[in-house]
Amino acid sequence: MPVTIIDFPKTPADRNMVIASQADYRRNRPVPGVEKDDLEVEAPPEAKILADIGKAQMKRLNEWRDASIPVLEQRVKKEMNMTGVGDVAEELFNAFINNKKEDWSDPGRIVKTFLPGSKIFNTVISDENFRISMMGLRNQVNSTLVDCFRTTQTVDYTMLREPITNPGGGPVKPPSHHLTWGGMHNLVVNNPLAYALGSIQGSTVRLKDFKVNADKQEYTATLTVELFDHFGSDNSDLKDEGMHGTEGQICLWILQHERHRESGSPKLNNWPRQPDPDGHYPYVVRLAFEVTFSDPFNELGHGLSRPSMEIKALLK
Repeated sequence: MPVTIIDFPKTPADRNMVIASQADYRRNRPVPGVEKDDLEVEAPPEAKILADIGKAQMKRLNEWRDASIPVLEQRVKKEMNMTGVGDVAEELFNAFINNKKEDWSDPGRIVKTFLPGSKIFNTVISDENFRISMMGLRNQVNSTLVDCFRTTQTVDYTMLREPITNPGGGPVKPPSHHLTWGGMHNLVVNNPLAYALGSIQGSTVRLKDFKVNADKQEYTATLTVELFDHFGSDNSDLKDEGMHGTEGQICLWILQHERHRESGSPKLNNWPRQPDPDGHYPYVVRLAFEVTFSDPFNELGHGLSRPSMEIKALLK
């Protein structure tokens, strides 16, 4: 029986079909079930902070509130270095220190892309959890195309498309649904991403290119994968739970929420120094990759001897 192939668009403008996405908090508010405010800078009401973190943690917070900005910064960095992952986490923290209000206020500039050569990019692309996640994308693409071929004798790339009205509801699930470094294993092995990122807050996967070789009965797909995370702090980071509530996280929270003129803290005018004139604004971390692989369209590639994936940076 002849194989029908749905041709992939030839012009770049028609490519980059979204096949999986999950918006991060900042750019898709309100998100049902999401109450995090780690990209905000306004100080929450004192009653709200107390209700969220309890009296013991409120006491610890108050002990640091009059500290100078250099002292707060050094305490955050000291904690990062104590975990043994200072290089990666400190790179993200330095970007936070230097992020200005005008960057934070701009929907485009609040997103900061970390390119090859940055410590966070190099650590993620070589990480086992990341590669397992990319293999999961590959397997989901393969399963979807094989199911289509078995029932229709057609290789149809459009079967991968994410429904416009249901982000994340297509056959390929966004990696942010499961990509995390917060588990106990990552803490035990001192994985720097457990401290620097923890988990991914949003992602977008697009089909950049798709070629079919009917003679070999295989296809080659190129995906672009964008991962988004937030570098910022909210009341949940002050709670004495798990990895949260440490002195370093308390100091980070103060820098973000109580060192800006617009933060609205009732204590601000009583402090014996000026608030931070600019800097210490949260932001969105962006990491972007291009993933290419070849698999058969007539049988599941899982477990087969198949070419390895090529993963490289998406330089834009």
